[in-house]
Amino acid sequence: MRKQVALYCLMALCVCASEFCNTVEPVINTVDELHVTSNLMLGTEGNTAKEYTFTANHSLTTLPIRYDWNFDEDTTTTSLKTSTSVTHTFAKPGLYNVTVRMVNYEKGTVVKEAGLLINIRDVIPVIDMAVVTGGTFSMGSTVTENESPVHQVSISRKLLVSRYEVTQAQWNAIMGASPSWHQDSSFPVENITWFQAVDYCNRLSIRSGYTPCYSIKGDTVQCLFSASGYRLPTEAEWEYFARAGVTTDYYGGPVEQIRASCMDTDTLDSDLDVIGWYCLNSDMSVHKGGLKRPNAFGLYDVTGNVAEWCWDYYDNTSYKQSSGTNPTGVAVGTERVIRGGSFLDGAFNQRLPRRLQNQPHHSVYNVGFRIVRTLP
Repeated sequence: MRKQVALYCLMALCVCASEFCNTVEPVINTVDELHVTSNLMLGTEGNTAKEYTFTANHSLTTLPIRYDWNFDEDTTTTSLKTSTSVTHTFAKPGLYNVTVRMVNYEKGTVVKEAGLLINIRDVIPVIDMAVVTGGTFSMGSTVTENESPVHQVSISRKLLVSRYEVTQAQWNAIMGASPSWHQDSSFPVENITWFQAVDYCNRLSIRSGYTPCYSIKGDTVQCLFSASGYRLPTEAEWEYFARAGVTTDYYGGPVEQIRASCMDTDTLDSDLDVIGWYCLNSDMSVHKGGLKRPNAFGLYDVTGNVAEWCWDYYDNTSYKQSSGTNPTGVAVGTERVIRGGSFLDGAFNQRLPRRLQNQPHHSVYNVGFRIVRTLP
């Protein structure tokens, strides 16, 4: 009986071995996907005069392949079938569309093509920052539901806050081109999405030698507030440094016509006129930063000019849940908070506790941003 079992096992092994020996590698004559990766900072952020590696990542194929790389500089590099990577050095700053073509070298036909937009910059913009120490303040107001209730908030972090809204010149130095509706290098950048503002913060952080605050995967963005890099202020931080110690709705004085519309028949408010550009003094256009009176922290245009993106998700009832130290808003949402009013808005939207919002993928030509850094 034992001899029979041993014989059966031996026969089974022989069959398995025979099948294994006769296995044929599958022929794959297609490429389902192709994308380009690199060893640049953030995958796309680099400098001139440095050698970078680019790699073509694609699905398995048995086609005879060569890779034709184009670096948007009127040069094409052809690599062998076995080499999916290539190195390149960019001679001057600019935006480059690095592309790769997978070519069937026997037939000379293009199998697949993909690209990656590369941002090569050497200049670090100088951004004037004010030191803002922490403190406790009364956040919100009783004027509207989404500003209520008034609640005590403590900001324990010491912050560096940009004195001016980020300008188009500062944007261009990092991103390459301004999407602003009103083109002028001295004007605040506007017509940018929340995601673009976050991306700018990360790129500026890397250029400046700081640790980026944001981890970005698709539409999911997480913030490490203790990181040394640049970021958007939280809504609580924004109201704290915009108020700069005042408990009223404006830091410029007792504005009287807070609900006036933007009609020619309305009267310009003298107290609001000295601190911000709004619909009755702006000629419906953005202006160079710093032309109006700053608040007590030395910050310009927290009222008017362009409204400003903040970190937080917008929630109409979040103040009923929010209090304590360094709040960062609700955990989920579909819109992000906008603060500060703009050159298009009336006096009501210039109020310091006023809360506005927009979709983070939407851009508006009266919305920009300012940046902060957390100090040790």
